[in-house]
Amino acid sequence: MHLQRICFNYDKFENEKVNSRWEFPHNLNVYDYTVQKQQKQKNGDDFEYQLKGIVVHIGSAEYGHYFSFIKTSPQQWLEFNDERVREFDPKDIETECYGGEHWRRENQSAYLLVYEKKVKGKVLLEFESQEQI
Repeated sequence: MHLQRICFNYDKFENEKVNSRWEFPHNLNVYDYTVQKQQKQKNGDDFEYQLKGIVVHIGSAEYGHYFSFIKTSPQQWLEFNDERVREFDPKDIETECYGGEHWRRENQSAYLLVYEKKVKGKVLLEFESQEQI
């Protein structure tokens, strides 16, 4: 999910980074936004996702640095920041990623969220020829 933190300011005629606080859930259900709900098909369980990764941006609209927090197992998150990889406590997501007044660093906020579907169905792969396998 792209958070659109960069926008164009028509008064200044330049790009600006939006650093306002933006909270996001660890668990996300998108059922309310689907055709299936409108047609009253299925239940909401098939539309549940959990947060798996966060790409963070530090800087302005013109320059900056990106790094990631990734959930590598049910109990472990890691920070991937260039050559440095270290454990990350998900309790710090608010101060590291939400932006607003609680920045760990100036102009630091989540830029991209990666969610993984909780209930995964089987995937059928079809090939037109033996060479594609």
